[in-house]
Amino acid sequence: MEKAKYWYRQAALQGHDMALKRILEKADNEVVRLETNQNHVTVYLNDTIIGSIELYTNSWHKQNQYLKFKDSIFEAQISAEVFRKLFDMVQRPLQIMTNSENLALIEFITAGGFVCKRKCYEIEAGLEDYIGKVRMPYLLQTHKGEAEYDLCCRLIYERYVETHRAINPLTADCATFVSDLPDCVFYQEEDGFISSFAFVEENEIAYVYGGEDGSFISFAEMLVCQLMNEYPTICFEADDCDGTAMQLKALFKGQGELSFDTYIKADY
Repeated sequence: MEKAKYWYRQAALQGHDMALKRILEKADNEVVRLETNQNHVTVYLNDTIIGSIELYTNSWHKQNQYLKFKDSIFEAQISAEVFRKLFDMVQRPLQIMTNSENLALIEFITAGGFVCKRKCYEIEAGLEDYIGKVRMPYLLQTHKGEAEYDLCCRLIYERYVETHRAINPLTADCATFVSDLPDCVFYQEEDGFISSFAFVEENEIAYVYGGEDGSFISFAEMLVCQLMNEYPTICFEADDCDGTAMQLKALFKGQGELSFDTYIKADY
């Protein structure tokens, strides 16, 4: 309708009565309708099916309504109307996750008011990609059932809660979160306190924790050197909302800017 209003003004200024009539007729005829069947939403434009949306939830993040698009041929000019009706239907923030290369979908959802709140980079790197310092790995280890491991679990849970609060708050309790963590932690102490650590399973770095004072970098370099001695590649995910994970990502070159993005529409 905003597009129609623009052309209405232009036609009125220029005195094009016939053009004005066609524009108004088109705007009046474009009726968006949503039809639901359990977790499936069919989108109609002028009684023609133009796509469908799957609704799903995440037991760890219950605040937002997750959306997945299927067989859609949506156009940006109807985006606001589609999401207004969908928002009215579910009465909660809407969340869409997509590859950063999916430009058509991104154009459609941003036209409807979605904002990119997080980029997740998936890293798989070998020794040839590493640009950090080579360090002797003087690292401590702790495992499930030990006091140091339990402390690391609590700290990483608190950090995860903090970094995801503005995106989609964590609703899982600490016990549920911890049950999904690897059994091994590499860590570093300063003045008798754990300052940096990483949950690791084989060649995958699952979660990292550290400060912004530079101490994490030296820990991360030791960790990478140790893992590179055992495996040809290492892998991890780095969310741009997590400054510590992004410090780890910065130790590798040639990773590009491809990401898996989270888009949120918090209100209408």
